[in-house]
Amino acid sequence: MDIPASSNAVDTASHALKSLGGSSVAEEEEQSAVIRYHRAYLSGAATPSQVAERIITALQESDAMSPPMRFLISHDPEKLRSQAAASTLRYASGTPLSVLDGVPFAMKDEADVEGYPTTAGTAFIAKE
Repeated sequence: MDIPASSNAVDTASHALKSLGGSSVAEEEEQSAVIRYHRAYLSGAATPSQVAERIITALQESDAMSPPMRFLISHDPEKLRSQAAASTLRYASGTPLSVLDGVPFAMKDEADVEGYPTTAGTAFIAKE
């Protein structure tokens, strides 16, 4: 994939989408949460730390429901806060790692991720 050295993150994402047979970022903008987060962080409309706090609050509220929703089998609020703070600092200094920097995501428990259980939705193959 030939991407000009002067490309910004949005141009790079657009080029990647086109090379995968997709449309441009402009055409996907309304549907792409990644680009919306990235632009909000760049403009200062939101920070990764603010987003992390909203996620932590939503998870706490869902776990407090009766019955609890348990959207995630495991999460570490302090780790999320720490990673979001680092991302917030990178955006503030104009050095985000990529368009994905600060974008929240959840990982299925079928993949091995250090520090989190791999259960594939079952108790008998759970491992820490």
